[in-house]
Amino acid sequence: MQVASLRARLLATLLGAAVVILGIAAAIGLGAGGAHAYARVRGTDDKREADPDEDEDRPREFPRRAGELLQAPPVRAALWGASAGLAVAGRNLRGPGFRVVGLRRVDARTGGAIGVRSAVVGFLFDRAQHATAGLLFRYRMSELAPKLQEIERTHANDSQAHQEALAELYRANALRPTVTCGWTLVGPILTQLVLAIGIRDGRTVRDRLTGTIVVADR
Repeated sequence: MQVASLRARLLATLLGAAVVILGIAAAIGLGAGGAHAYARVRGTDDKREADPDEDEDRPREFPRRAGELLQAPPVRAALWGASAGLAVAGRNLRGPGFRVVGLRRVDARTGGAIGVRSAVVGFLFDRAQHATAGLLFRYRMSELAPKLQEIERTHANDSQAHQEALAELYRANALRPTVTCGWTLVGPILTQLVLAIGIRDGRTVRDRLTGTIVVADR
């Protein structure tokens, strides 16, 4: 087996993260656009009966309610279980970055398919990393909570002013949610790769805990 170089793994990681971030951005854009279009249609149909201020607030109400639903303990538990199941089921599948660069993760001892145990350990390791990486973002958001609540109160009936106030708040505090989300995805992996530079066989902490290794598949 030819062990993949750290450069190749870094490139694959960046490519994979770029695909994920683009997918998230597209989903958010489609969701916001759909909610706005739905609100406009409902506002057109019910314009004689509905309050204009209420129609204006609908595009923001949908994502807020969706966020509250996703934070509910039963929903989070279901999502966690589904994520674990997908990680196990797709343990031998390659992501877009690995496909483009020509890499594959295999069992370090046999060079064959990855077992269920390795997949479960890898899933738990990834969850722990992402939770740790998200602490900084949550801490920053908790500091801004009073200002965010003030914006909600001040611009409760003006969605455009609400978005402009949020953008100004993020700029003033050097906070970019998209960049932070990207770093949450990529940061832990890049940190592992940097630490692996001094290791002879180029295996990261995750590789050793899961008993796997990344090899060149070309």
